[in-house]
Amino acid sequence: MHRCTRSLLIGCLLVATLAATSQAQTRAGFDASGHLLMHGTPRFALGVYDSGLSYSNDPAYWEQTLFTAGGARELGGIPLNMYLNYWLGAMPITATNALLDTLQNHGLMYLQTGNCFASGSWLRYGATGFSISSQTYVQQFALHPAAAGYYIMDECDDSLIPETQQHYQQLKLWDPQGISMATNVAAAYRDPSLWTGAADLLAIDPYPMYGAEPSQGYPHFIVADFTARLRAAAVPGRPTWSVLQFFKFTSDSRLPTPAEMRAHAVMSIVEGAQGLWWWEVGTNGLRSLDATTVSTWMGYLKTLTSELAGLEPALLAASADAALVGNSTRFADPIAGRIAQLQHNIAVEILYSRVQADQAEIAALQAGDTSKSPLLPGAANVRTRTKTVNGVGYVFAYNYTNLQQPVTFTWQSALASVKESGSGQSYAVNGASWSDTFGPYESRIYVVNGSATPPLAVSFTNPASGATISGTTTVTMAANGGSGYTYNLAVDGTNVYTGTNATVGWNTTSATNAQHTLTATVTDATNNTGTASITVTVSNATAPPPSPSFTASFTYPAPGATVNGAQSVGMSTTADWATTKTFTLSVDGTVLTSQTLAPASTLWYTWDTTTLTNGAHTLQLAVTMNGQTATATLPVNVSNAPVLSALTASFTSPPAGATLKVNSTTVGMASTGASGSSTFKLSIDGTVVSTQTVRGSTASYTWNTKSLAKGPHTLSLTVTDGAGRTATATRAVTR
Repeated sequence: MHRCTRSLLIGCLLVATLAATSQAQTRAGFDASGHLLMHGTPRFALGVYDSGLSYSNDPAYWEQTLFTAGGARELGGIPLNMYLNYWLGAMPITATNALLDTLQNHGLMYLQTGNCFASGSWLRYGATGFSISSQTYVQQFALHPAAAGYYIMDECDDSLIPETQQHYQQLKLWDPQGISMATNVAAAYRDPSLWTGAADLLAIDPYPMYGAEPSQGYPHFIVADFTARLRAAAVPGRPTWSVLQFFKFTSDSRLPTPAEMRAHAVMSIVEGAQGLWWWEVGTNGLRSLDATTVSTWMGYLKTLTSELAGLEPALLAASADAALVGNSTRFADPIAGRIAQLQHNIAVEILYSRVQADQAEIAALQAGDTSKSPLLPGAANVRTRTKTVNGVGYVFAYNYTNLQQPVTFTWQSALASVKESGSGQSYAVNGASWSDTFGPYESRIYVVNGSATPPLAVSFTNPASGATISGTTTVTMAANGGSGYTYNLAVDGTNVYTGTNATVGWNTTSATNAQHTLTATVTDATNNTGTASITVTVSNATAPPPSPSFTASFTYPAPGATVNGAQSVGMSTTADWATTKTFTLSVDGTVLTSQTLAPASTLWYTWDTTTLTNGAHTLQLAVTMNGQTATATLPVNVSNAPVLSALTASFTSPPAGATLKVNSTTVGMASTGASGSSTFKLSIDGTVVSTQTVRGSTASYTWNTKSLAKGPHTLSLTVTDGAGRTATATRAVTR
């Protein structure tokens, strides 16, 4: 579980493990530039952590819970592409697949949890505590296209690196396409480079807003420092992600403002993050607060992620920092400038561990060692990263300091226009330059010689994604970010409506009974556009097929029979004996055998019932001949005895052959493999001296040896478990 403070919450370094090369990926991976690949397409990762919620096998539950307005999370319309809920690590595969179906409908992928934590092994709940401890679960999980991979480590001590490596390698063996994510504190007082062999992708989650806000403000620059230090420690060409603060760290702190949320995102992007996550939208984070606060900050998250999603081509583009040839806050002497920044940081730091890190960096720089200073390239008080896409420049910039910073930027050529992406503000240009003033820790995303208008935020309000529909269905589209809308609705890429009405009736009988994709494209009066897509299933009534002229039936066992072990199943049909026919036998919808026979009218099959859980199950028979199918069902009750581990008994004290002194001696007894409660019966030289029934696996007896005759003696132990099995042990001692 990923939490937020050292004593109450976890989480400061996120490490995600993806495929080690940029080979083609059918699910998730990363390319040679470190970008997340979703089904082979590069993406800038935008994800949220979650906690809480129950689980269900019904995709409608997940749709209502995660995406529908008024539901528990209300993620609908927020352009995320990654999701994890670290409280659902024991979720069975049926519920997992229902969640994955829903996420896939919304364009998201999932990371399932099975993580170590602090000094505790990822096996701390036992070998079956997490679903991904099971090879069967992992291999079934891997079949789903929305299964990105696994969350395997959360702020673990360095001593667990070998175990995490083994865990990662095991998951890679079971699911070569899966990515494995781990979490650990680093950058300030741990060395993230130690973990590069245990994972492919490193990410950091610096949380600067801790405790009551000091008079000089929170030290937001640590987002930049941690991200840059992590990028320097990561393997070149592999991705790094940032996990950003979206919660109140302590009861006396506060949530980040929208401007601070954006600044954290821009700091991370400038310092090399190739994806952003927010911790977290669940009961351990944002939803521990009141409903009004939750609604307000979810709106802030939607605004920020919508802007970033609209800038994805720029976020994926290679850096083009040479295009920005001038920055008036850039240091003439990078080392002296960086030392001055660090000295200022030390004066405003809250945690001593970070002060120590800053002092160590100063000492290294003064000694001529720049290896601890990844912020030296482009060293400035207003730091930037520049991208160009199709002739348009994008300058991501932030104020590293808590002081107002006037700045003049100079582009590589004469400017036509400069606008700010989020606010739409235009800047006066002077040849190739423009000027601005940054407040403390403020951020900008400049669009140079291009439009700064973000895409419209488009969504469907009806039907719900994943819905099953029929007849004439009302389709309602919505848009935010402009006015004077024109709506276009397409089904599987074919236009079915264009007009100014947001609501249209779609006659689904024109489509096949199958899954279809609805795409809404909305254009405003300024020709700004946005799109959204959902999948629905059309299910219109069709004429029933003619009844078959023959029947199918079970001849053995009897309906409601209790079965176990290798069970014979008899099947029969009245279909023509000499004509080719196919018998298909299933249990609970899973096919056991399908055999084509001619001539024959009966079939026997030996069914291994031990592959199912004890309880009620249904056998289904389908016999097909000449395109017609007859069916039959048979309810049965599976009752197989549980497989028990071998029961053992042993002494833990005194040692074998021990010479006992005249005093009280503790006799320690233990068992393994017991079912239910255990009875420990202890005898000394054949005389029973103690009988104890316990629920655990150990017992003890205080033996007064004062009156014991000198010489050899024999301790005998008999353990009887709740299943009636016994095990014995003896131990010789001397008085």
